[in-house]
Amino acid sequence: MTSRTDTPRPRSQDLQARSRRTRDRLVTAALEQFAARGFDDVTVDEICAAAGVAKGTCYFHFPTKEDLLVAAFHRGGPDVRAHADELVASGVPFAEAVLALGDRIARNTGRLPKPLVQRATIAALAAIGTGDPEGERRHRREAMLALVTAAQSTGEVRDRLRPAEVVMTLNWAILQGILVWSASEGPRPALHSVVRRRLLLALHGVAAPD
Repeated sequence: MTSRTDTPRPRSQDLQARSRRTRDRLVTAALEQFAARGFDDVTVDEICAAAGVAKGTCYFHFPTKEDLLVAAFHRGGPDVRAHADELVASGVPFAEAVLALGDRIARNTGRLPKPLVQRATIAALAAIGTGDPEGERRHRREAMLALVTAAQSTGEVRDRLRPAEVVMTLNWAILQGILVWSASEGPRPALHSVVRRRLLLALHGVAAPD
């Protein structure tokens, strides 16, 4: 009889998984509180209480309340990344895939109050270029990068272009569309239509045909 010895999970993996769960609880609690009461009327203490997380632990992950807001703004990134992988696997043409990804981000964002979206977008723009070790922002970059890399392999995107620059251009277009929408009054225009227009400009340019 052969004895079976289970391989213990490395402690570092357990700690990383626990850290991700803690971050998720904080981001979820922050988003719920911000959406219900507004950014300025919510304290870090209240977010920590709702998440069941010690204040010191919160500050370890998110040094400021604005950092929590940016993470909340990018919540849902793993779903966006998974959607990008599905689009690539299905062979969807590049421009169509980019617009579909923009639609997914617009749907996620459009559920939130406009004042909160505006505040979060401005904070997200200010955070570009800063560290993002745990990956809330990383998922959207990787999602768009998956589309660009696949398109270069099929010749849909010029191979002399740097993928990172194309990704930045397209993601900037999405952020600009969100910012314009959040600053508008009333239910119209719809967020997805604003994002699509900015993406089409980025994809096809403004030059008249010969």
